[in-house]
Amino acid sequence: MSDVIFSVVMPAFNAASTLNDSINSVLRQTFRHFELLVVDDCSSDATRDIIAENMRKDARVLGFFLDANGGISAARNVAIKAATGHFIAFLDADDLWVPEKLQKQYHLLSAGRDLVFASYIRFDKQGRQKRIAVPSTLTYNSLLNGNCIGNLTGVYNCRKLGKFYQEPIKHEDYLMWLQILKAGAIVEGVNEVMALYRVSDSSVSADKLRAAGWQWTIYREHLGLGPLEASYRFVRYMVAALFKRA
Repeated sequence: MSDVIFSVVMPAFNAASTLNDSINSVLRQTFRHFELLVVDDCSSDATRDIIAENMRKDARVLGFFLDANGGISAARNVAIKAATGHFIAFLDADDLWVPEKLQKQYHLLSAGRDLVFASYIRFDKQGRQKRIAVPSTLTYNSLLNGNCIGNLTGVYNCRKLGKFYQEPIKHEDYLMWLQILKAGAIVEGVNEVMALYRVSDSSVSADKLRAAGWQWTIYREHLGLGPLEASYRFVRYMVAALFKRA
């Protein structure tokens, strides 16, 4: 596809109940120049069939079918490696985009931003909703205090910065955004809702205690922060997390 501007990365594992809605939220984008790379992580339900059907309906949908379950970072990395667009965006197989998401982010990326992210709505099966606001500016140092980039809203310029792959850890997207900022990305956050995040019983955000442990591991093992700085960052992270989930 010679006119691919955005490569949309979508991992899918046993996502048959939500996958069509997520795919359709991409296909309904007002900005049309994209490829949607859907990676079936060896599902045991109808996920594979749903991907194949969407491939038949729209040539922009590209399916990848793994022979063994490798986890979300491995599935995303398959799509990242195959991506041909100028910009890489992410959407999981149970989340949704608003129709103007790519169009609005394209304007900012064309104006010189390297990484753009936006506000989003968290919703659960009881119908409860919460709007997650984001800062307009962001640095590597401030991101160390906690992840304010919703992965379903983030997009970066891989033609300029190169491709960033996700490691097989928890909070893999957070570590990736830190690496992108460390590479010198020009960042802008848009305080406008551009996506909807589905909170399920298995969502990372549904288990705050384990998430805190993963955060500490990133500080100490993956970023190599000393005990004092890691403790300082961790306290900042916990305070921000309490306000975010309140």
